[in-house]
Amino acid sequence: EGLPDPEPPLHSWVGYDQGVVSAPTSWLLELARDLIAEAQRRPSIRVSATFVSAGESEYHVANTRGVSASDRGTHFSYGVELKAVGAGEGVGFSSVSSRGLHVDIYGVLERATALALDSMRGEKLGTVVKGNVLFRAEPFASLVDALLVPALNALSVLEGFSPLRDKVGQKVLGQLTVV
Repeated sequence: EGLPDPEPPLHSWVGYDQGVVSAPTSWLLELARDLIAEAQRRPSIRVSATFVSAGESEYHVANTRGVSASDRGTHFSYGVELKAVGAGEGVGFSSVSSRGLHVDIYGVLERATALALDSMRGEKLGTVVKGNVLFRAEPFASLVDALLVPALNALSVLEGFSPLRDKVGQKVLGQLTVV
């Protein structure tokens, strides 16, 4: 029928932090070094990877119905992947992403350490098991992002790259409940 009529924004939130934009590269590198140094103080923990990222983006939308809007935002993220070593091995990852400069390296390290140590206690099942599975939010989000999102991409389906390419109109996920 046509494009929508212009409407005022539903919120006054601004996702722009000048601190992110002006953060010196040397400070970002120091944050990465601090993550590594603090992790190395933990017994039986090794650092596999760390990252720090800061940036800004700007978007503009306009149409012939008088809609003219723009938005700019900042993003700041950092994280660490740790390996626990001992009787076995385990891996834990934790990160923080925000629109502003919110730094809590101890919280990130605590979560990654706990996951690494917990995963050392994992056991191979030996056989296929059908049943319910309970995931923590971060691993579940990673699975959805890595496995499901690319498979559901319309272009991937149309070009035949998705495992769902021949499944249009069919039930593909079975019984799935996400809470």
